[in-house]
Amino acid sequence: MKYVSTRGSAPVLTFDDVLLTGLARDGGLYVPESWPQLSAEQLRAFASMPYAAVAVEVMWPFVEGTIERDAFESIVRDEGIDYARRLTQAGVPTELHLSPGTFHGSSGVFPQTAISNRIHADYTAAIRRALDS
Repeated sequence: MKYVSTRGSAPVLTFDDVLLTGLARDGGLYVPESWPQLSAEQLRAFASMPYAAVAVEVMWPFVEGTIERDAFESIVRDEGIDYARRLTQAGVPTELHLSPGTFHGSSGVFPQTAISNRIHADYTAAIRRALDS
């Protein structure tokens, strides 16, 4: 996929170049040259897939050609766990709570669900433990 500036005067770049460049030279933002389309069949299939697998399918067209797919899948799947590990290695008191079937920010999107209530209870308990230590 190629990325173009919203102002139209900067060079067309690939994802890895955009990642390293930031803002376009003309002051615009880089956006995809074209937007991938998801079919109704793909959307239906997402309902039975784990979140990380759906995330890979949705994001893959944006990074394809700049990273190997298996490496990208690992990044998406393991991002939270790796971040917690790095914090722990740096000496930061860290708790990792996994809520299968959810995604980052899901409790804000669906605040009244049982899993969101559990997530908020876990956050509150972790903050109390941190403040008490």
